[in-house]
Amino acid sequence: MSRYSTKHRRTALLRRLIRLASGCKVIFLSLTISSHAADIARGNKLSELWCTGCHSAVENRNPAIMLAPPLEVIAQRQTLDAKVLSQLLQAPHPQMPDRGLSRDEASDIAAYIESLRH
Repeated sequence: MSRYSTKHRRTALLRRLIRLASGCKVIFLSLTISSHAADIARGNKLSELWCTGCHSAVENRNPAIMLAPPLEVIAQRQTLDAKVLSQLLQAPHPQMPDRGLSRDEASDIAAYIESLRH
């Protein structure tokens, strides 16, 4: 009788451990997947801080930065969706300074730029 109860306890313990491991796996996966929802308003504020110095629509821009298109023009490019824009912001090209944006900041700015699309 004691053998059965020991075996039964081991099986129950093993089942609990499997459930615990499965729960940990779910928690780990949820932490690794970005749950950040892009914030357009925050993206607008960040773009004013980091982008509009070069990418503004103001007619009297500094001639040294005339190659940088206004954000409204970038928004109209059909090949640039929020995901692509976010990736470009995190790995800028040589003419654009590296602002060291976080993934969330780049996502917010990209969502703001995409919101300018007509």
